[in-house]
Amino acid sequence: MTFQKSQYNSFVLIALIALASLSFYSFVFYQPSQQQFPLSSIEGKPSCAPFLGKPSKNTADPRGESLKAMIQEHYRRFDSKNLAALIEDYKQDGPKIAWRGQTILPSGNYNGTEALRILYGMLYNEVDLLKTEIRWYSATIEGNSADIQMEICFTGNQRSTALDFAATIDTKAIVVFDDGKWKISEESWNFRVVSK
Repeated sequence: MTFQKSQYNSFVLIALIALASLSFYSFVFYQPSQQQFPLSSIEGKPSCAPFLGKPSKNTADPRGESLKAMIQEHYRRFDSKNLAALIEDYKQDGPKIAWRGQTILPSGNYNGTEALRILYGMLYNEVDLLKTEIRWYSATIEGNSADIQMEICFTGNQRSTALDFAATIDTKAIVVFDDGKWKISEESWNFRVVSK
């Protein structure tokens, strides 16, 4: 009986030593991830954070469909790097964009048409294989102004690092209906998650 008890005590001692060694190794050598949110990966490329499935909603205003179509076309132009057409989507008298969070370009406020040209020009020089996907869309129209909120998945390849990236962006915009057309007056991009 004492031999079996001795074997049991040895087994427990070895298990405790192994557990202590593993804890020490984890403490000394573990490097926490730099990412703040869990990200998924498809075929080894970074992809946007999992979509939480907020329901999209559109306004009851009959102009709601033309507003949504304008926003979708705006992001198609964005992806195609058609700078001239993209700038046409903005009001020509003082459009504003704010970039916040983990941006791939300098965050800040970009006011006026020339500032937008510079911002998008820098982006187009820095990013290849640009693709945006509107994952969630909400619009409220009051009078000749619309308040839009979106979640966008933005992917591409950053030239300076030669790395693929994915960004999850919360976007807000004020869009005005003027002369029969929707034009973006203000836009805010909050880069919530960026993975490389």
